[in-house]
Amino acid sequence: MVNQISVFLMLCIHFLFMSHILYNYGLISSISNSYYQLKGRDKVLFTLWAVLLGAFIMGLNYGSITGLLSGLGLWIVAVSPLYKNEVIKFPHFIGAGISAISIHIDMLFNEYYLLFGLSIGSIIISLYFFFWKKYLIFIEENIIFAFAFIYLILRFIICK
Repeated sequence: MVNQISVFLMLCIHFLFMSHILYNYGLISSISNSYYQLKGRDKVLFTLWAVLLGAFIMGLNYGSITGLLSGLGLWIVAVSPLYKNEVIKFPHFIGAGISAISIHIDMLFNEYYLLFGLSIGSIIISLYFFFWKKYLIFIEENIIFAFAFIYLILRFIICK
C-alpha cells in the first residue's frame, strides 16, 4: 500500500509542478529552464519538485543501487538549478544524466524489456524536437518521466 501511495504522490507532484509551469509560463524549452521562468518565491518549487521526486524514487527502490543513483541524480539537479552558469552546468547535466540512465538500467535489471525499448524509441523520435525545434522538454517528459512513471506503476502497483 505504501508503494501505491508513493507512486500516486510522485505523479501528483510532477503533474502539479508541470501544470503550474504550463499555466503560468506556457511551453518551456526544458524542465530545467523552468527555474529561470519561475518568479520570486516560486523558484523554490523547482528544487522542491526535484528533491521530492528523488526521495520517492529512492524510497520505492530501497536497497537498489539504480534507485539510489536515480534519486541522487535528481537531488544533484535540485541543488544546481542554474544550469546556464558555466560552473553549475556540469553537475546539473551529470545529475540529470545519472537519474535518467539509472532508471533505464533498473528497467533492464527487472526485465521490462518492452518498456525499455519503447523508451529508447521515444528518445530517438524526440531527438527531432530537440535538434530541429529546440524543445528538450519533449524528450524529458516523454522519456524520463512518462516511461519512468509507467515503469514505477507497473513495478510497484500492477505487478506486485
